[in-house]
Amino acid sequence: MHTGQAGVNASIAPRQVLLAMPGAAPEEVDVYLAQRDALRAENLPVPAFPPAVPFSSGMEGGVAVYNLKAMARLPDDTRFVRQAVARVATRDSKHPFLFLDWKEGSL
Repeated sequence: MHTGQAGVNASIAPRQVLLAMPGAAPEEVDVYLAQRDALRAENLPVPAFPPAVPFSSGMEGGVAVYNLKAMARLPDDTRFVRQAVARVATRDSKHPFLFLDWKEGSL
C-alpha cells in the first residue's frame, strides 16, 4: 500500500513488505502478523515490528510526527522558508528527531 509517506507502517504492511526488512525472519513475520490480526480483532493497538522500526513511517503506535515551517526575512526583504516533517527518535538521545522530509518551502 502506498500512502505517499516515507517509510513502512508495519501495522498495515503486507507480509512481503515485512519480509523485506533486514533481519526479519519468516517465522518472526508470521508470528507478528498473527498477533497483529488478533489485536486488531479486539480493537487494541498494534505494537511496532522491531525489524521495521528503522524504516518506520511514524504512524504506528502513536508516535508523534511534527510538521515544521521556519521563515526568515532579512532587512533587504530577502526571504527563505524551510519546511520539514519530523518524528521523535526514541532510541538516540543525541538526535532526538528523525527528519522524514526536508525541503525549501513557500510563503
